[in-house]
Amino acid sequence: LGGHSLLATQFMSRIKESFQVELPLMTLFEKPTIEQLAVAVLEAQAKGVGPGKPQIKRIDRGSRRVKRADLNKPPSSGPENGGM
Repeated sequence: LGGHSLLATQFMSRIKESFQVELPLMTLFEKPTIEQLAVAVLEAQAKGVGPGKPQIKRIDRGSRRVKRADLNKPPSSGPENGGM
């Protein structure tokens, strides 16, 4: 990351802290003027897009298990493995 990227990230972090809204970094580049950025912040506040914890998705561990007997089988040629 260059200096400008780091400044942009810091700037968006300060917006998050000051206005209690979380905007993607891309917003800074899509709305380069203070007026446009202020509108984006107001819209985010109206929608209630506040900083939150990231959502954690539960993964079914059974679907990832490999049976010992399946280890010796050759790979299938189904569509999920690139075959026709």
